[in-house]
Amino acid sequence: MADVELPRESVEFLPVKLEVLLDDGTQTVAPSEYQLVQGTARPVEDDWQEIEEFESMSGFFTDGVTTPGTYAVYVRVIGNPEIPVVKAFTVKFQ
Repeated sequence: MADVELPRESVEFLPVKLEVLLDDGTQTVAPSEYQLVQGTARPVEDDWQEIEEFESMSGFFTDGVTTPGTYAVYVRVIGNPEIPVVKAFTVKFQ
């Protein structure tokens, strides 16, 4: 079951926030990128996109999805030397 279900014609903002724990024990929102991948596909290096800011939230718009199906949203921290990748949630486009 998908976490979010939308008509594929819909353009909506989906918030994504990736927090990291700093050395001093505080949490902060990490600069990050996302990928929307269909089915059981995995993220590929060349397809990462920048997280956008909209009404003081971080996330992305769902425009451009033309094929119905369930998609996974992956998020990765832009960092060095570690670049963790996390599966954030799934979206079903009808």
